Amino acid sequence: MGKYGGCLWSRRCFRYFTYVDCRYGFQGTEPVIAAMQERLDHGVFGYSYICSKCKDAVRSWLSSRHGWETENDWMLFHHGVVPAIATVIETFTKVGDNILITTPVYPPFFNVPGHQSRNIVECQLREDNGNYSIDFEAFEKSLQQDVKVFILCNPHNPAGVIWTEEELRTILRLCKQYDVLILSDEIHADIVLPGFNHIPLAKLAEEEGGKVITCVAPTKTFNLAGVQAAIMITKEEELRNALQQNAFAHGQMELNAFAASSLVSAYTECEPWLENLLEIISTNMDYVIDTLPAAVPGISIQKPHSTYLLWIDYRGTGLSEEEMMDRLLNKGRLALEPGTKYGEAGRGFLRMNVATPLAIVKEGVERFIKAMQ
Repeated sequence: MGKYGGCLWSRRCFRYFTYVDCRYGFQGTEPVIAAMQERLDHGVFGYSYICSKCKDAVRSWLSSRHGWETENDWMLFHHGVVPAIATVIETFTKVGDNILITTPVYPPFFNVPGHQSRNIVECQLREDNGNYSIDFEAFEKSLQQDVKVFILCNPHNPAGVIWTEEELRTILRLCKQYDVLILSDEIHADIVLPGFNHIPLAKLAEEEGGKVITCVAPTKTFNLAGVQAAIMITKEEELRNALQQNAFAHGQMELNAFAASSLVSAYTECEPWLENLLEIISTNMDYVIDTLPAAVPGISIQKPHSTYLLWIDYRGTGLSEEEMMDRLLNKGRLALEPGTKYGEAGRGFLRMNVATPLAIVKEGVERFIKAMQ
């Protein structure tokens, strides 16, 4: 939480603050818990490896859920999407190279390259009343700054945008033109609200060409972040070999036994749970959107296409970020994430996570209203 709070948000501190976050949200699915228990009961925890069952589960999920046909050989496994981003940056760039991001965006997109002494080229998204799109004139000018890697958030976090096919094809064409590798973070791809569909970038790259590495994971979808499992997927053998060599250089093991069991169970047994979750998230969002702006003048919220996050626009209140955070924390006892955590382009916004029971969402909204009275 940076300067606005350092609490670990355990159940013990919940009586003082509400943080609407999946870490306090829904318990893991019963099939996943059963799979982990079965693995625990096995009782032998030596070195493990990725079997074909894991890859088959990923391939089948991507095919049925997103219409993306992959091959088992295209997959490499990692301990999380953020570590995978770090690996890609380290493998395909060197100190001082330029990395392109579109802001506001998930903080590791600029933190991880920054810690590796890479330079961040920031292209702000075009924003209109909380609706975001890519300014492709500015995007192309950014690519011309000798950019080596573009990190795409697809769907976008925190704005919840699902990029259109036309936008994704334009990204591919421009990055191909300037020989820029695309790292497509698609960890939120499964959390798509009713009426929308996610388009994997690499699926379009089959026609458009270009170099793409896609990162996916079951961790956001099924609340398994602590299990640590992610998949890097690329059709390009040369890219896979380079990533594999990086893993060897760091002595990186594959997924642990519990992560592998969880991944297979999530992707083969838990789709009905996910469908129910999406309905709950949509309902929770509707409640906040219907209630909060009506009670607090100057608040505006656009319902996102994807993710379990609301991007709350408070610019109409006239409050600075410092004033808003002070009111929420000290008067409302409510901790939300400040927009500048996602870059300066996020100033005037707050991020609220609604992947939690409606009763907690309602309490969060009540505390927000109290803070603004």
